[in-house]
Amino acid sequence: MLRHRIWFFIICGLPLLGCSDPGTGLVLHYALSQDPRSLDPALSTDVPTGEMVTLVFDNLVQVQPDGTIGPGLARRWIVDSTGSV
Repeated sequence: MLRHRIWFFIICGLPLLGCSDPGTGLVLHYALSQDPRSLDPALSTDVPTGEMVTLVFDNLVQVQPDGTIGPGLARRWIVDSTGSV
């Protein structure tokens, strides 16, 4: 369990070090209800893991507030004539 916490702080914490001015003294605190079981999106089957996966990774497409699919990392895509791609 300790190993997971260490990896969590390495993956999530280190990028945040460059996000603030060191002179401001601002600190980001994030409360976890439980430790995530994994940081692998393919293994995201519980709430704590899903919460961390959504904070760490970005999606190719995202559901928009009106329920439609919009761009995430993918800025555009083409649907073929069968509608399967």
